[in-house]
Amino acid sequence: MSHQWLSVTVELLGRPGRELWPAPARVFLVGPTHTLQDLAEAIDVAFARWDLAHQRLFTLPDGATYADDAIATLPVAEVAPPGTELRYTFDLGERWLHSVVVDAETVDPSEELETLPAAPVAYRGWGVIPDQYGRRYEDDDGTASPPLRPTQSHPMLDPAWPAQPEPQVDADEVRGAVHSRDVDRFLAAVVGHKLDGALQQVGAGLPMALEQRRAAAEPVAREVIARLRERGDLGDDILGDDLQAILDGAPLAGRGVVVDLDEVSDVLGSGSQESGRSFLDLTTGEAIPGWMTDEYMAGDGAVDVEEEPGRWIYLYNFSARILWEDMADFAAGETDPELRDRIEGALEGRGAFRRFRGVVYDDGVLRERWRRFSAERSYGRVRDLLADEGIRAV
Repeated sequence: MSHQWLSVTVELLGRPGRELWPAPARVFLVGPTHTLQDLAEAIDVAFARWDLAHQRLFTLPDGATYADDAIATLPVAEVAPPGTELRYTFDLGERWLHSVVVDAETVDPSEELETLPAAPVAYRGWGVIPDQYGRRYEDDDGTASPPLRPTQSHPMLDPAWPAQPEPQVDADEVRGAVHSRDVDRFLAAVVGHKLDGALQQVGAGLPMALEQRRAAAEPVAREVIARLRERGDLGDDILGDDLQAILDGAPLAGRGVVVDLDEVSDVLGSGSQESGRSFLDLTTGEAIPGWMTDEYMAGDGAVDVEEEPGRWIYLYNFSARILWEDMADFAAGETDPELRDRIEGALEGRGAFRRFRGVVYDDGVLRERWRRFSAERSYGRVRDLLADEGIRAV
């Protein structure tokens, strides 16, 4: 059985002061019983309107207008037979104007859609549809520039989405790559991995990676900066500022020195019970414990840090109290109640360091987590100490 419906072409012309060209359009199939309100609602859906609490108005060539209750009961076919042109206005405040042309030829919907829809439906169309309030992004107030396009495409654009869960970054591998200055190894260790708990360690390798492989390293750097700002641990603001300055091509806030943070952390940590301070060579980035400057202890190999003024700075070693607090914080973050109690019990009284190592180093996974946690704290602490001396570790 043949059904002849109206084919109605609706072009969005724009609004006063903003004409759209080329005008986006949708072509609708409209049945014999469909009302002007049915058509208006179909138009608003097809043109991506989400705030529908506005008045609608149809204007005919003879000046007659239909709105509110009238459009709810008036069939389109009664007021607009084939060949008629009328205007539809959505939102009498914003005044989005549409040209509505009822094509001269009728259409059998069963041939176009293989069904008889219950309401008018768009079956063809073209053009770019603007937001009904002209907003380009969520917080657009009409005055600011849109946010920068992300450096990486949305993950759902990848045919492989959803991807497998990202593996946790191997902090030992990251530190090894940084120590050997191997950019390819470093990027392989961090790209596509969860960086949680190793931001300082990853950040230590980003300056060299940005220098040699910026395209691959920049997304990682931006992620690290954002996470550092959110976390806010000691030294995080310093690393975040340094990485942002490198990305922007701006000078660092202090003198940049290539420093092996792993080595400096070891020296400052292991020297806590020695002279109370260690020394950093600003020309090589090498750190030495304080006893190596003592002729009585180091003999002929003693380093004279006063021989070249400006070459060496001294840094206070990490106190036993600070190192104990690191262990206590690590224990507090353990989610297994039984294991947490064991670690906290080991920290009570004399011999806490030895007992702590006995608990943590017996478990390979726990040992790796502690090494990552401890290095993270130490790196941030070293950055903070260096920043006090006007030095930025790069």
